[in-house]
Amino acid sequence: MQVTRLRLRLLLAVLVSISLVAGFIGLTPAEWNKPASSGQSKLRGVMNVSDLEDKCARIFSSPYFVRHISVCKDGPSGSCWLQAVGIAKPLSAPPEVIEKVRTVFLCTMSPDGRSLFAASRDGPIFHWDVINNRYLGDFADFLKFKRQTGRVVDLRFSRNGRWLVARHTSGEIVLCDWSKQQVVRRFTDIGGAVGSVDISDDGRYLVTTCLANSPLLWNTVTGETLCYRAPVHYRHWSSVRITSGGHMFALGSPSGSVIDIIETASEGLRCRIRGDMEIFRFRFTPDGRMLVVAREGAISIWDLCENKEVLRIQGDKVSGEVVPDTGDLVIYNDGKLYLLPHSLWLSKWGEEPESHLDAGVLENAWNDLAASDSARAFQAMRLFLSHPKQALRFLEKALVVMPLSGEETEQVLKYIEQLAAAEPSARQEAAEQLRRFGWRAFPLIKQARERHRDPEARRRCSLLIRELQSEDSHRLRELRALEILEYVRSQPAVALVRKLADGVSDAPLTIAARESLSRISPMSPSAVTP
Repeated sequence: MQVTRLRLRLLLAVLVSISLVAGFIGLTPAEWNKPASSGQSKLRGVMNVSDLEDKCARIFSSPYFVRHISVCKDGPSGSCWLQAVGIAKPLSAPPEVIEKVRTVFLCTMSPDGRSLFAASRDGPIFHWDVINNRYLGDFADFLKFKRQTGRVVDLRFSRNGRWLVARHTSGEIVLCDWSKQQVVRRFTDIGGAVGSVDISDDGRYLVTTCLANSPLLWNTVTGETLCYRAPVHYRHWSSVRITSGGHMFALGSPSGSVIDIIETASEGLRCRIRGDMEIFRFRFTPDGRMLVVAREGAISIWDLCENKEVLRIQGDKVSGEVVPDTGDLVIYNDGKLYLLPHSLWLSKWGEEPESHLDAGVLENAWNDLAASDSARAFQAMRLFLSHPKQALRFLEKALVVMPLSGEETEQVLKYIEQLAAAEPSARQEAAEQLRRFGWRAFPLIKQARERHRDPEARRRCSLLIRELQSEDSHRLRELRALEILEYVRSQPAVALVRKLADGVSDAPLTIAARESLSRISPMSPSAVTP
């Protein structure tokens, strides 16, 4: 028995070494725990992992950080051994499964640490209930890919654990609602053996990329394909990650040194991250403000608000991962695993001390929110987020659509009747006056389009509605303003979003506010049903 255990320990040590060479996180359990001291300022600049010894807690177990899982056969005992971050335990499995575990190349675990998937190069996806130590079978059978040749190239949970998305070498992508354990939608992209896929926490946006093909973004609710207008060189980029709220995604290549941050709504470039080392992997922090980039010999942390690298942690084969809900940073280096508390390094949107801004500065930023240049608009968003209290007061006045007063209602009805006038100039004047009311007059204009006795008035009402619905600049400004409120996420900000969600029913702002409310308010019904 002692010989068997010794062999097993040696085999696990070898597997951990292999995982380190591949650039993945392994595990060396520690029996002591050193909590972080309070009152410390955020770490900035360049430092070595050894400099963090007195600031980190060395941890024994955590289900969140599975970067590589080695599953190996345990002789005649008929069990598998799982080697992962925070886990080193035997997993039961049938003998035929044990014979195939050596082909495992891709693993992922649900955020609650219960479900483990290990994809093999031969096609099967081994599925375990880790908590109860039960082998649940071949998950590929559950996915039911149309083309059975090849294998899964990426398998990923959303950060809240509800959604699971898998990409196959055939190009087929399967979206599962893991809370119901059912497949809800399928998508098709170009086939390839190198690619990645990710999904927002609300399940609305799915982004994927494959080597030699442009990135694709899907709205899973409507099925609409939003083809990112990517430069030709993006065809060589094969890694993609999206923020929890789905407002932006990061696109890069494991062999390159540049990461582009793309706005989902406009598909425009918000900012570009340039480094001096090759990229291994990258992850957004929970609110999307910072990007943690694992590079060769360092963890690089970029603050998108400041648009610069603010912290670099150097080490030998160092790697890191972010806790999905807390933002704590897990660091692996030289056989040790550390937890760096979020209070020591993480910056969140809207937390800086505020200074007073003149009204003209905010007004200019408000105008820039409507810019077609996504980088310019993102700079305006940074300004609002750096002054959240002022931003909230400004946005409340700028966004809230006040209902028509009795006098205004009479004016709108008068102008609608004037659309049927015989004189062209009178009809033109009426249309101009109705445009000034915007979405506030939408219900009455819509009613007139359907019921007015005069064909010309109905036609002009249809044109006015079409103009309202096609105002892209205003739509982008409203979406960006709602994104600001989501990032601030204070009680007054949530109250404002709730107020906007009760606006004119068919207005784009109302619809977007309801979607935003479903992301920031757990008590609100989800607006997403893929």
